[in-house]
Amino acid sequence: MKETSPRFINVVAQNNGLSKNPCINGILDPTLNAYEITIFDGKRMNNFYIFFSPTKSIRVNQAVRSLTMVTYWTGDILIMRGGVRAKGVVNMRGHDAKLADFALKR
Repeated sequence: MKETSPRFINVVAQNNGLSKNPCINGILDPTLNAYEITIFDGKRMNNFYIFFSPTKSIRVNQAVRSLTMVTYWTGDILIMRGGVRAKGVVNMRGHDAKLADFALKR
């Protein structure tokens, strides 16, 4: 079965008083890359963290392919919303899913 839509999961975040850091060790491979992306939606800044494991031996990610239509991405991708005023991750809201898709396309 091809999975062409994103799957939402709960990720535990460790709060050290200054920032909330995601605990993603059990979700992605240990060798992972991370990028912080800022998207401007009108006058609002939206920060996202994109985590992925650079693996060629995994099958093509059909959810990413259905969004971009040109990218043959292999492996899993984890996108989390970043705080604007506070460092670290925050809960995603309803409109954030569309912004995360936009971030992934860029």
